[in-house]
Amino acid sequence: MPQQAGLCEAAIELKFHNHKRKADFVIRRTLSGQARQPTNGQGHHQNGSARALQSRSVNGGGDDRSSVSTDDDDDDGEELLDTGISVSDEEGLNVGIVERRRQNGPFATATSSLTIKLEDGFPAVTFLKERIKTSDNSDSACCSFIATFEGDSRTIRPGTESTVRIIFSPKFEGLFEAELKLVFYDARLSSRFVVRRRLQGIAGSIEDHNLFESLDQENDIEPQRDNRYVPPQAVIPLLQPDRRRRSRKLPDYDVPPIVQEAVNTSTAACPYDEKAWQLVYTLRPRSLTEDTYAQYFQALLNVEDGQQQSDVLCQPFYVVDVQTQGKRHIIEIENNDEDLLPEVVIGDFVWLDDIQADIRYEARIAKMDVFQRGQSRLAVLKMTLRLPTEFNLEQGALFILRFRANRITLRRQHHALASLFTGIFPRRLLFPSAADIGSRQHLSRAEIDNLDLANGNIRDDDQQLRTVVSVLEQPKGSVPFIIFGPPGTGKTSALVESIIQLVRRDFRVRVLACTPSNAAADLLVERLAAAGLDSDQLYRINAYSREEDVPEDVQPFSVIPERSKLLAFRVVLSTCSSAGMLQTLNVPVGHFSHIVADEAAQAEETLVMIPILSFSDAYTNIILAGDPNQLGPVIKSPVVAKAGLGKSFLRRLMLIREVYGLEAQVGKTIVALQMNRRSHGAIIAWPNRYLYEDIMRASGDVDVTHLLVKSGVLPKKDFPIVFHGIKGREKRTRLSPSYFNIHEASIVRDYCMKLTSDPTRKIYTEDIGVIAPYKAQVRTIREVLKQVNLSDISVGSVEQFQGQERKVIIMATTRSNEEDHPRKALGFLMNPRRMNVAITRAQSLLILVGDPGVLGKDMFWRTFLNYITSNRGSTGKQPGWKHTDPVPVHPTEVIPRHPVLFGEEFIDGKSENIYKYNLGEG
Repeated sequence: MPQQAGLCEAAIELKFHNHKRKADFVIRRTLSGQARQPTNGQGHHQNGSARALQSRSVNGGGDDRSSVSTDDDDDDGEELLDTGISVSDEEGLNVGIVERRRQNGPFATATSSLTIKLEDGFPAVTFLKERIKTSDNSDSACCSFIATFEGDSRTIRPGTESTVRIIFSPKFEGLFEAELKLVFYDARLSSRFVVRRRLQGIAGSIEDHNLFESLDQENDIEPQRDNRYVPPQAVIPLLQPDRRRRSRKLPDYDVPPIVQEAVNTSTAACPYDEKAWQLVYTLRPRSLTEDTYAQYFQALLNVEDGQQQSDVLCQPFYVVDVQTQGKRHIIEIENNDEDLLPEVVIGDFVWLDDIQADIRYEARIAKMDVFQRGQSRLAVLKMTLRLPTEFNLEQGALFILRFRANRITLRRQHHALASLFTGIFPRRLLFPSAADIGSRQHLSRAEIDNLDLANGNIRDDDQQLRTVVSVLEQPKGSVPFIIFGPPGTGKTSALVESIIQLVRRDFRVRVLACTPSNAAADLLVERLAAAGLDSDQLYRINAYSREEDVPEDVQPFSVIPERSKLLAFRVVLSTCSSAGMLQTLNVPVGHFSHIVADEAAQAEETLVMIPILSFSDAYTNIILAGDPNQLGPVIKSPVVAKAGLGKSFLRRLMLIREVYGLEAQVGKTIVALQMNRRSHGAIIAWPNRYLYEDIMRASGDVDVTHLLVKSGVLPKKDFPIVFHGIKGREKRTRLSPSYFNIHEASIVRDYCMKLTSDPTRKIYTEDIGVIAPYKAQVRTIREVLKQVNLSDISVGSVEQFQGQERKVIIMATTRSNEEDHPRKALGFLMNPRRMNVAITRAQSLLILVGDPGVLGKDMFWRTFLNYITSNRGSTGKQPGWKHTDPVPVHPTEVIPRHPVLFGEEFIDGKSENIYKYNLGEG
C-alpha cells in the first residue's frame, strides 16, 4: 500500500523450473500504479489501493546482455513451460582426477564438454552467457573451472548442436565442486531461462583414490536391528579360582532395579541413552554437598553402569565354531573393520548361550589376540575362554556370544564411596576451605640449596623447584596440593622429583602414586627407577589380566610380593582402579603418608576416590597433578558426563577460588608451571592466549624448537605452522560411524615424504607423529604411508598422543561436509581440550590439514586459522573470510577465560559464566 500520492513502480519476477529438462527460466514484469489523495477523509482512495496501469517486459529482446540482471537465477520455480532446450549430463559432469605433472609441479588439465540441443518445432533460442558458482562462493573453484561456449553463432536453432567446453585446471589438491549456469533467451516468451549443471573434479593421486574405491562407502549408517535382550532360562555360573592373598571380597554393587529395567527394555527404537536423563533426574540429588556426596556420585555411577551394559548387550555374535584346547575353548570373531570388533581385555566375562538347550554359560577371557588374516586383511579377535565344567560342546551346536561390561572399576568406585558411610567425612579433602589451609613448614634457603636433586635440571627452573619445595613444606593433613602443568612445562619431572625428595627426607614416608592409565603408570615407574629407586623400594601393582603385557623395563618392579613386603615398599604405583586391589589385600587406612594422582584431569572424580577414600586418614597428604585444559575423563554416557561425572576432581577443586586461586595461593595449595620446554613459541602462542592467559613462556632447546624454521614446506619462513586447506570429502563405511578422508590422507603422506627426504634438515620417521580424530582415518593414513615405506611413522588419535611429543606433528582434521550447525559439521573436533592437546604435541613444526569451510564454523578453530593466516602460514584452499573479521559466536558457544585464573567452569567449549572473549583482533 503506497504511503503517499504519486506514481509507484515495482518489478515482479516469475521463476519457473522445467523438471523434465532440469532448466530454470524467469519472466519479469513491471507493475506501476497511481496513488491519489483520499477524497472521503478516511485516508483511503474511493476505489481501494493503487491499481496496475500497465505491464511491460523488463528484459527487452534480442541478444542484449546488458539486460540480464546479476540476480536472475538464484531460486527455483515450478514447472510451467517447455523451452525445447536440452543439455547433456543431467546428473552433473565429473571431469575425473588430475595429478601433478611432476613432483611439486603444477597439476595437469582435464577437458570435457556439455552438448546443447534444441528440439524440432521450437523457435530459435539465444545463448546469453555462462556463469560458474561454488556453494561457498569462493574464487578458488571458480578459477579451477573454465566454461567456454564454442561456435561462431550464439543462436541455437532446431536440430542443431552446440558445445560448452569445460576446462578443469586446479591450483592445489582437493575436491572441487561448482555449479555451471547456462543462461538463454527465448524471444517467443520474451524471457530468459537457466539450465544448471553440477561440475566436479579432483586434484590428487589416482592411485590413492583407486586404493579405496572398492570399499562400500556411504554417508548414511544402516539402522541397528531391534536386539531386545532376552536371557535364557538356565544359567550356569563360572566358579572363581581361589585367591589366597585376597582376604576380602569386593561387593557386587548391582544397579538399582529402575536402571536394570531400562537396560533390559532398551531397543534400537528406544535406546538406553534416551532414558538416561530421567534416571539421573530420579536418582541424583540436585546439588553436590557434603551431605549428598556419596549419593550424588553413586547415582551417576549407576546410570553410567547401565549405559555400559546396554552398549555390550546390543551386540550379539553368532558362533558356530568353538574349538577345544585342553580345558580351554577358543572362539574367533571376524570383521572387515577392526574398529567394529568388541573392545575387551583379559579377565572380562562373557555369556555363551546355547540356543537349542536354552542354557547360558558364564565364561571368562583367559587369553586374547587381535590379528589380520589373509590378503583381504580380515580383522580377527581370537579369545581363549575358561568355561564351567558343565559346558557341553555338541557337534553343530549354535551359540550366541554376548559380552558383559567389565564392572570391576565401577564396583571399586562404589566401594570407595561406601567408606564415607562408615568413616569420618574428610571435608578438608573433598570440600576444602580457606580455614583448612595450614601453616607450611618453610625450608630455609640453605636447605633448598642442599637438596640432593635426582634431576639437576630442576634447579634451573624456578617453578619446578618451587613445586618440589612446596610439596616438602606441606604439613600432615593438608588440603590437596595441586601441580598445574600446562603442556611441555615438565609436570611429570617435577612430580617425580617431589616423590624422590619425600622418600629421601623421611624413612617413614610411604607413597601411593596412581594414574588413570597403565601407560602413564608405567612411565612413572621408568622415571622413578631412573631417578634411583630400586625394586626393594618401588613396586608396580598390575591387574591380574595384565601379566603378559607388562613392559620389559617395568617387569622387575612387578613381582607379586608377600603382604609384609608389600607394606615395606616406599613407593607403590598403580592405576587408580587397580589401587582397589590393595584394599582387598588388607592394606590399612593411613598406611600411605602421601597419595599422588598424576594426569588427574583425565580421571573422573570417583576414579581418583578409589585410592583417596580407601587409604586416607586425618594425616594423609594428597597431591594432584594435571591440566584441566587437556583431555578429560572418558565417560560412555554423554548424559552422565554432562550431569557431573565428566568433571575431574582436579577441575572441581581448582574452581574453589578461595583455596586454589593463583593470585593468592601460589606455593601454598597450588603451583602453576610456566616454562614450556617443548615447543617453538609460535606453536604455543595460540593456546597460551586463549586457554592459559599467557602464563606460558617458551624456553625450549633452540636446536630443537627452531630446527625447521627454514624448511621448504613452510609458506613463510620462521613461522613453523602450516595450515593446508583442502576441500575433500568425508566418508564412512555402511557399518561404521568412523569417518575417513582420502584427500587429506594423501596430503599427509606427501608432507611425510617431503620431510623425510629433505637432505638439509633430516627428519626421521620417529620424529613425526600424525594425529587423526577418527579410527578410520588413522587406518587410512597408515595404509597410504605403507605404500611409500613410511609405516614406521606413528599414527594415532589425540588420546594416544597425550603426554607425548614429536618434532613434527601433522593433524588431519578429516571432516569435510556441507552441514550448517557447527556441532554436526565438526563432531568432537569441536572440543578445545582435544584441539589443545593436538597442537601442543609439536616441538619444531605443526602442520594442520583440513577444510577451512568446516573448521571455520567453530570459533576456536576460526581464531586459530586467523592466527595462522595473519602470519602467512596458510596454503592450499584459503579460508573464505578475512582474518581481521570479527569471529561470529554461535548461540551455544563461548570462549571462556581460564578456569584456574578466573574460576569459571569450562566443558566442551561452554562456560557456565557466559563470558565472551574479545575475538575481534583475529
